[in-house]
Amino acid sequence: MRKFIFIVFIFLTGSTIAQNRAIDSLAKLLKATTEISKKIEIQCQLSQRFTEIGEFEKGGALANEALTIATDANDEKGIGLSYYSLSRLNQYIGDWNKALSYHYRAFPIFDALEAHEELAWTYLNMAISFRAQKDIKRSLRYARKALEIFTKIEFQQGIAYSYLNLSLALNDDGNFDEAIVFMNKAKSLCIEIGDQRGVGYVLNSMAAIYQNLGEYDKAIAGNLECIKIREKENDKMDLAFCYANLGEIFFLKRQYFTAERKLVKGENLAKQVNSRSSLRSIYLTWSKVDSANGNYVKAYDNFKKYAYYDQLLSNEESQKKASELQYTYENERKEKEIDLIKKEQAIQHRINAQDRQDMRLVLIAVCAGLVLVLIFSVSLYKRGNQMKKQRNIIGQQKARVDEQHQSIKDSIIYARKIQQALMTSEEYILEHLKRDFFVFYQAKDIVSGDFYWASEHNGDFYMVTADCTGHGVPGAFMSLLNISIMNELIVERNTASPAKVLDEQKKQIIKALSTQSGEDSNDGMDCVLCRFNADRTEVTFAAANSSLWLLRNNEIQKFKGDKMPVGKFLNSDKKFTEHTISLEKGDIIYTFTDGIIDQFGGENDKKFKQNRLVDLLLKVQHLPMNEQYLAVMTALEQWMGNSEQTDDMLMIGVKC
Repeated sequence: MRKFIFIVFIFLTGSTIAQNRAIDSLAKLLKATTEISKKIEIQCQLSQRFTEIGEFEKGGALANEALTIATDANDEKGIGLSYYSLSRLNQYIGDWNKALSYHYRAFPIFDALEAHEELAWTYLNMAISFRAQKDIKRSLRYARKALEIFTKIEFQQGIAYSYLNLSLALNDDGNFDEAIVFMNKAKSLCIEIGDQRGVGYVLNSMAAIYQNLGEYDKAIAGNLECIKIREKENDKMDLAFCYANLGEIFFLKRQYFTAERKLVKGENLAKQVNSRSSLRSIYLTWSKVDSANGNYVKAYDNFKKYAYYDQLLSNEESQKKASELQYTYENERKEKEIDLIKKEQAIQHRINAQDRQDMRLVLIAVCAGLVLVLIFSVSLYKRGNQMKKQRNIIGQQKARVDEQHQSIKDSIIYARKIQQALMTSEEYILEHLKRDFFVFYQAKDIVSGDFYWASEHNGDFYMVTADCTGHGVPGAFMSLLNISIMNELIVERNTASPAKVLDEQKKQIIKALSTQSGEDSNDGMDCVLCRFNADRTEVTFAAANSSLWLLRNNEIQKFKGDKMPVGKFLNSDKKFTEHTISLEKGDIIYTFTDGIIDQFGGENDKKFKQNRLVDLLLKVQHLPMNEQYLAVMTALEQWMGNSEQTDDMLMIGVKC
């Protein structure tokens, strides 16, 4: 089980020699390319190649540079590819939370652009990340999503690798038989498409599953087959891994001399390519071999080497029980399973006799049924021809509808670009707010009625969290109108007071939405508008149908705004109230729209509600803001489960 994360983690990479050739080729192509979108795509590919050979600084620099270029060029796909490259980088480093945060940014972009292959790879890597964090339920969920898309676009390699990941996750979940079924599917498909590297990874993974089941001979055969493939490619990284596996299996078979010979080969290869994961596994097994041989001094030395490499790698694996205890447990469990299987076979034998009698009756019934089928076949054939003509007509009509639908969707995607361009970038907020923060923003549709906007003006920093009437296209139009008015009032007219800004904004919204017939629209927005003073030690705010939360000393204080919107209201002449709070070091300010607390989910399909959000924020308050962002996102996703998102969601957190 210890080796499984490594297996799925490397399955998308090539051999070292092939990687170096790919890097040289991509570097030349990057220099020769002038088209911005193509340049971004190549740079992201180059970033991933450097990442895969352990050149993390180069890989990260290229991915971040690509993200900057794509953002400046407003290249949606380029932004998604950059996020994907950064997620892969963090997977290799072992920062699974950060990897997931970039995956969550990438997949909505690919989904909106209908970039099916990129979306599927993103889902598959999310499955890998969740599995590394022992979240098998979500690992299976995203692996199945990837499989669904790869199947739809008929991308055979993607289908094979989806089967592989499903198999490993099922194995982790204890579904060994089903895991073997999916692994065999992956193997057959890799052989069919001539993907020898894929065949090697499948063989290695199958060997690991058989080892886990105690079928050591099958596990040895799988590793030896994989070694033949890897020797042809001179892939020392995988060869070291295979020999490390063989050393462990022969130890479990109590063939200590053979185990030691395999470990020597594995150690030599692992040192050549600096494979820390393989060295860690080798030295742990070696210490157990020495101990079994009574060489306790050498066993201790090898265990110290294991501890050294274990510290360099993920600390998740170091928390597992000692291998000997696991081995004893597995054998006891298997003995019980064998007894159970024998009992089931005896019962099945008795059932089979009855089944044969039942089969005779079934055959008689089937023959009678065939006669009836023949009678109706002629009638059905005639009706089939008629239906075929009708289907052709329907197909033509559907094609016209699909064309119109795609045209509308393309327009909405372009509108999304405009909306995002008007909302303030997180880079601008970081530069001018000068505080740790996060923005959790998840639209229900492609465009959103929720928006956030910020601006530094005269030394102060203004930031709004807003929810316009409706969502989708109507909400997006309202957000653009409100952003335009707010920008005019604060930046152009120098209106400093948040309350006065909302008062004046309300007038302009009512005026803008009034019709010639004299009927007024009730559209508007709910929001919290904050102004941080020049040294960021004080915040002044006004709120419409919203609240500002202050987390201080393990307690959340809720500052409620006025119970009226920025728009038409029964008492539209009423003024907004202004609040001022002196900030202390360590304070955290949270503002959010009602899409979060009103989201349905859970076992009884109820709203998320404020109390649950309070408990969540108190639980994660000690974490950096980017990890709080991930915690909020994860909690909401788990809460929704299979339920649909009911409204746009927006939340901003600022640590003072």
